[in-house]
Amino acid sequence: MKRKVQYLLRRGMVVLTMVMLMFISVSLAVLLAKYSNAGYIVAWPALGDFVLPLCFVLMAQIFRNRVCAVIAVLLAFVNVILRIATLVIRRETFMPFGLDTLILLWEHADHKGFQAVLGKFYYLWLFPLAFIALGVIIFFCARTWYASRKRRRVIPNSWITVFAMLFVVSIFSSTIYVLTTASEKEPDQYSIALVRPMPVVVADIAGGIVDMAMGAQDECGFFPENLPAGSAEMLEVKHIFNRKPQGAEAVREAAVYDRVIIIAVESLELAFIREFNPAMPEGITPELDRICRENIVFKNYFSAAQPTSWGLTALMMSRLDYRRELKNPGNPSLFSIGGRLGYEGLYFSPVSGYFGRNRETYMRLWGGEINNYYFSEEWRSQFKAKSRHHWGIADREMFDSVLKVLEKDDCPRQFIALVSTIDIHPPYTRVPAEKCTKEFKSPFLNSLHCFDHHLGYFISRLMKNKKLYNDRTLIVLTADHSTTHGENYLQRKDFYPARIPLVFITPNRKALENLNVEKYCSAIDLTPTLVRLIGGRVPRTFMGVDLRSEKDCAIAWTSGDKVFLFERSKENPLIVFLGNEEKEHATAEKKMMTDYFRLYYSK
Repeated sequence: MKRKVQYLLRRGMVVLTMVMLMFISVSLAVLLAKYSNAGYIVAWPALGDFVLPLCFVLMAQIFRNRVCAVIAVLLAFVNVILRIATLVIRRETFMPFGLDTLILLWEHADHKGFQAVLGKFYYLWLFPLAFIALGVIIFFCARTWYASRKRRRVIPNSWITVFAMLFVVSIFSSTIYVLTTASEKEPDQYSIALVRPMPVVVADIAGGIVDMAMGAQDECGFFPENLPAGSAEMLEVKHIFNRKPQGAEAVREAAVYDRVIIIAVESLELAFIREFNPAMPEGITPELDRICRENIVFKNYFSAAQPTSWGLTALMMSRLDYRRELKNPGNPSLFSIGGRLGYEGLYFSPVSGYFGRNRETYMRLWGGEINNYYFSEEWRSQFKAKSRHHWGIADREMFDSVLKVLEKDDCPRQFIALVSTIDIHPPYTRVPAEKCTKEFKSPFLNSLHCFDHHLGYFISRLMKNKKLYNDRTLIVLTADHSTTHGENYLQRKDFYPARIPLVFITPNRKALENLNVEKYCSAIDLTPTLVRLIGGRVPRTFMGVDLRSEKDCAIAWTSGDKVFLFERSKENPLIVFLGNEEKEHATAEKKMMTDYFRLYYSK
C-alpha cells in the first residue's frame, strides 16, 4: 500500500510540476505582452521553448528514467541549433527560419562565388559540418545515458546546471528582443518570426516537405486535351481562349517600353473616384480626377481576385487560383519573363515582408532577387522610415523611399517595378499634406483624400525626372483588388468583384492607340498586354489575353472556388461554383467556364 501511495505521489508531482511550469510560463507571457504591446503571440514563444525539455528533465528525475533524460538533452540541443539558425537568417533576410526560406536562399545564393572560394562541389562541406553537429549531440546523449547508470539522480547536477543556463539565456535573449520592439511607437507585430517555438519550426519544415511530396499530385499548367470541343468553341467565340496559344505562334513585337511602373493601390474602386461617381463628395479625389482626364482609362476593368496576395498574383501571373499556385510554384510571371528579356524586377510594399510570408512567397511565385524586394523592414533599416500605419509604412513615406531607389545612379536602365500601397486599408491612415486640408465626414474619406494628394505628388515627381519618364516609360495605375471595406462597399447588395481603375500614363501612346477603353476585362488581362509591350511572348499558362484583342468579358475568381464572368450584354455576372453538383446540372455556359478553369488547373 505504501509503495502504491508513493508511486501515485510521484506521478502526481510530475503532473503538478508540468501544470505549474505552464502556469508560470503563461503568467510571464501575459506580463511581457502587457509591457511590450506586441501581444501574446510574440510573448508566448519567447518563454515556451524550454517548457517541453524541462518537463522531460523533471520526469527523468522523478521516475529515474534514462529515456526521458536522453530526450531532454536531444530537445535542448535541437532547440539551441534552431534558435541560432533563426537568429542568423532573421538578421540576413528578415525572414523566419523554415523550409521555404532555406529553398529560397539556395535558389538565390551566389553559387559562383562559393565555387570560386571552396571549389566546384562546395556544398559537400555541409556534410562534415552536419556529421560534427550530429556527433556532438550523440556524444552528449550517450554521456547522459551511461553517466546516469549508477547515479541516484538520472541526470547529473552538472547537466541540470547546463539546462538551467540554457533556459535562462533563452528567456533573457527573447525578452530583450521583444522589449526592444516596445521602444518603437508601433512595435513589429511580426517579431514572432524570430521567437517562433521549436515545435512550430519543426512542424513547418516537416509540413513543407510533405507539401512538396504531395504537390506533384495537384499539377498546375496548360492541358488542352482537357478542353471539350463544345466549350472550346464557345470560348473561342468570346475570344477567351484560342486553340492556337498566344505565345508560341504569335508574332513577337519589338519592345516599346524600357521602364514599366505599376502602382497597385490598396482597395481602390473606380467608384471611389469622383470623375466616375458624382455621388462622392466634391473635391475628394482631385489628383485622381486629373490623372484620369489626361490619360487612357478603362471603364470596365474588374478585380480578378482578392485579398491582396491573391489580387497581386493574379495581376503578375495572369492566373486565378492563388492556393494552387502556392502548391506548385514555377509558372512564369511578369518578373520572370521580363528577367529573361533583361528587365530588372522591383517590388515595393509598405507592409512587413513576413506578414503572410509575403517576401518568400512572392519571390518563389514571381521570381526576382532578394535585394529587389522592399518591405517595411528595408524602409526602416535602409531609409530610416518610421511606422505611421498599423500595417507598416504610410504611403507618403513609402513613395519618398521608392523615389530614392528609382532615382539612384545605379538604378537599372530596364526595369519592371510594382508598387503597392496601404493607406486606405483599415485602420485608415491620414498623413496630412500641404494641399490636403479638407475635412470629410469619415476616416475612410479623409484617408482617401490625403492618399489622393500623395499619389499625385509621387506621379508628378516621376514625370519631372526625364531619366525615369520619357517615351520609353509606361506608368500603370490600378488597384490590387476591389474594396473589402470603405463606405461604398458597405452599401452594396453583394460581395462580387467590382470595377477598379486601369490608367495608362505615358508620353508614347502609339502602341496603345487601338485600345478600346469601354471593353470588359480584368486584372488577368493586364500582364499579357505588358509582356507584349516589352517584347515578350505570352506563355500558355496565362489565363488572360492581350487588352488589344477582341475579348470583351471579364473573368474573376473568389475563395470558395467561385468563378465570375462579367459581360456587357448581361446585367448580372455568370457565377460558377467549381463543384461536383455543378458538373451534373450546369448550363452550357457554366460548363464552359468550368472547363476553362480546369484547362489551367487540373484539379
